[in-house]
Amino acid sequence: MPKVDVSKGIEVGPSHYSVVCGEDTNKELESKAVYGDCAGLLRRIRVATNTSEEQFSTTFLHESLEAINDIWCNSKLEHELLTNLANGLSQVLRGLGISFKFDNSR
Repeated sequence: MPKVDVSKGIEVGPSHYSVVCGEDTNKELESKAVYGDCAGLLRRIRVATNTSEEQFSTTFLHESLEAINDIWCNSKLEHELLTNLANGLSQVLRGLGISFKFDNSR
């Protein structure tokens, strides 16, 4: 299954969003009881890496949709809708053999 490396970040509209992962990120996210977050003002997505490959991909998609919602939809889409879209997209991409990873060797 091809794994798309997201360690260089993503482009959303005119903005570059960094993707941050690692032990410190895992600890911070765990303390908030979440798998990831998206900080629009910082243009940063954080995703926990101490989860399954499937959970990482779904969380990355969810946080990417949060960024898209911020840039393109003026944050009008509800969180539940973004969660459902991320789960659906994750299933479609998994069915196509596509997942995401964070290569921390860079």
